[in-house]
Amino acid sequence: MSSTRYASPGSPYRQERYAASEAFKINLSGVLVAKRCAVLTDDHELANLIWHIQDQSLPDPYQVGHRAGSITALARDLLAHAPGIDAATERVAIEYRHIEDWSRGETGFDDVELTADDLHRSYERLVEELSCALSDLSLDPQSNPVCMPGLGDDWRHALISHRKLCREVAMAKLAPTKITKRCVEALKFSRDTGRLSLITGKPRLGKSAAAKAFCAGSGGLARYVAVPEDNDMIALYRAFAKGLGVAESTSLKAAEIRDRVERMLMSSRLLLVLDEAQNLFSCSRRVTKIPQRVLWVRRLIDSGVPVVFVALPDFDRRIARCVEEMDWPAEQITDLICKRVTLPDRLSADDFELLASQLAPHLSITSRALIASEANNQQGAQFVVNILVVAKHIANKAGRPKVNDDDVREALGNRPSFDLAPSKKKKIGRLRTAPGPLPPESPAPAVSSRDQILPPDRTVTTPSGSRSRIGQVQRPYVGSATSQADLVDAQ
Repeated sequence: MSSTRYASPGSPYRQERYAASEAFKINLSGVLVAKRCAVLTDDHELANLIWHIQDQSLPDPYQVGHRAGSITALARDLLAHAPGIDAATERVAIEYRHIEDWSRGETGFDDVELTADDLHRSYERLVEELSCALSDLSLDPQSNPVCMPGLGDDWRHALISHRKLCREVAMAKLAPTKITKRCVEALKFSRDTGRLSLITGKPRLGKSAAAKAFCAGSGGLARYVAVPEDNDMIALYRAFAKGLGVAESTSLKAAEIRDRVERMLMSSRLLLVLDEAQNLFSCSRRVTKIPQRVLWVRRLIDSGVPVVFVALPDFDRRIARCVEEMDWPAEQITDLICKRVTLPDRLSADDFELLASQLAPHLSITSRALIASEANNQQGAQFVVNILVVAKHIANKAGRPKVNDDDVREALGNRPSFDLAPSKKKKIGRLRTAPGPLPPESPAPAVSSRDQILPPDRTVTTPSGSRSRIGQVQRPYVGSATSQADLVDAQ
């Protein structure tokens, strides 16, 4: 087995030799951050800021919202958007934004001559120092910094401003439709009360978009998890670990991942938003075992973890199937649901027009009305997003920075279509014929002496070596003449 940590000089080249590099460890562990925040009983605002730092250090596999993706990228964002940085850092940060001018020697300083390389090295050193300071703040229980590199003594205000910016970016992508408002209402209820909520509705209404935007604007206090459709437990554990940032390695066993997830959630009480929650139950038509996934989530709820289920209408049918097939008591999960929101079957025309104006505010009234009318026929919010993406692509190919009415009409004319009507052909199956008259009965064959019922105290041994039970009728043995004679002699 190859080692990913040490490679002796002159050894054959292997790709895994860099797998344990510190450069790949870009996010903060949720388990360690939870321990750090647990001791901040007298400073809840600092604990919330630390959760924001940990959330920003994670990658964004579900495209939840504005995430930096690493602690280093977060440091760069803070230096670029912080309003109150000290004078020395301001000179380096401002000049770093205009790197195009460095190549021409336009540094902007008359008293000090700084080259582009000098500014770049100074900025990278500053980013590294700020990254280390943010990591120490999030992990060291004794850390109480007065000032931070590049942010000065007003570093709290810089983090609060960055959290507000992330919330604004997330909410800017979400249209305030009726569906969105009802989803956010249920999410806020679970956040404030710590009770389980259930949001059910048909696909293409914007449930997942509302859940993602809410989690992105929570500052790391609400985590989005897409429940996989697999029936095994390790797939669910890995989905939780991905959203919480508690298990990077893929070599961890299921019990280890589960232990890390439970320790973080039970100590932090972060809001857990489970999208596609119907996958907590088996999707098979034949249920053969109790829903282990739901029982594990129930254990988290009993420990005080606030949870929100976002599911399709199939959620109820899958519960009923478990009750019918396994006689499973559904009250184990239904009695915990404190609030249920059932969404309407479709969006209104006003919601579609509001969605188009939110995603593309520069569009004309004619284009927005046209998109809304077509989307109303399609009955899906994703249709509006797809049309605007195609129209933007058409405008970019033509060299235009904005989408016009012609781009929208072309995108509507080129939208894909599918013929999903059920086929009228009969299913190919077993050939069935009309019942006909029964054939005449043939006379029963004559029973020879060796086919009679044996006396109660007699058994025989057939040529194949098998013994016949007492009182059974022996089948006619078809064999050679010699073997038949031997059988008669044996009787």
